[in-house]
Amino acid sequence: MWSHYASQGAGMCLEFDTAGPTFSLLHKVAYSLEFPVIDLERMLCNEDYNQITEMYCTKSQDWSYEQEWRLLHKEAGTRYHYADKELTGVYFGSRTTAEIRVVVGNLARMLNPAVDLWLGELSDSCFRLNFTRIP
Repeated sequence: MWSHYASQGAGMCLEFDTAGPTFSLLHKVAYSLEFPVIDLERMLCNEDYNQITEMYCTKSQDWSYEQEWRLLHKEAGTRYHYADKELTGVYFGSRTTAEIRVVVGNLARMLNPAVDLWLGELSDSCFRLNFTRIP
């Protein structure tokens, strides 16, 4: 997923303790060969809006390796917030600059001094990153 979402390893990934209240709102993405079906009568007459969530949380089966979860808002332009202590780790891709690692690492440790920082390096033998903890 580093190639899809982290600029071929130049980005980072945040790790959270998901026991907090914000993360109780997560929806697991369903992977399917078919599009989700929207029943307008059920939605409008019964005020059953779960279909909208299903629509936004369904992706092609080809992406199932991502094992994605999503947070959705009912109101556009709003943000979810998490407690500082819920940030537990920052994983830096193999192509992040030292400057980015220092700046982001310092910011993360200001939020949570116990946060773990990890640096990814390309494996010599397989298609993956190996992560080493940054002291």
